[in-house]
Amino acid sequence: MLRQLAIAVTMFIVASTASAMTLTADGFTAPGVASPPAQRDRLGLVYDGSFEFGPCREDGSPYTTGSAWRCTTNTTCNWILDPTPIWGYPAYDGVLAAWLGGFCGYPNSNSFCQEIFIDGSPLSWQWMGYVNSACGTASVSVNGVTVWSHVMQMSEHTYGSWNSASSSWGGVDLEPYCAQGVTLCINWVACPDGASNDNMLIDYVVIERAECSTGVAARRSMSTVKSQY
Repeated sequence: MLRQLAIAVTMFIVASTASAMTLTADGFTAPGVASPPAQRDRLGLVYDGSFEFGPCREDGSPYTTGSAWRCTTNTTCNWILDPTPIWGYPAYDGVLAAWLGGFCGYPNSNSFCQEIFIDGSPLSWQWMGYVNSACGTASVSVNGVTVWSHVMQMSEHTYGSWNSASSSWGGVDLEPYCAQGVTLCINWVACPDGASNDNMLIDYVVIERAECSTGVAARRSMSTVKSQY
């Protein structure tokens, strides 16, 4: 009887340990969630908008070797990844997502950039927030000009739930750049105290509506096919 009890207790401890996932080096812990990768309707998805091509392309190498996004970071961690083992929740679409913020020895600041053709507006994405201090800043820039910026709020601690940037903040107006090839960047600046940081997991970056000329809309149909990968 005692041996059976010991085995049961041991199995409970192992199961409990297996279900716990550490979110960041700040010490946050979250339960793991077993869920197969979701496949969404990719209409309007920007090139590699679900980050499925692979890890950050830090050396300017061609798209064929990995991500379409160039990543800059002040840490050594890979910020395009399968979030399930760390966050405990899967990507919104596919397997991989991009992690803004976070902690890798110290608070992370990073950017994900690529050259794209703007064929509509607004820009939106899915996001999940882990807010510790309400001081991390997310932004979007076009050709180096900030077109949207937001300091995270404690009410945006939406850990475990995906949210639309359009529903949360109205999306990002790209209409002034319609029918132009631009450098688009999604950025994060870490909390200034140096001891903590907020987090935003992002996925499924889309241009929601084709609002440019007919010629541009036609190009959009080709880029939509391209994005089906």
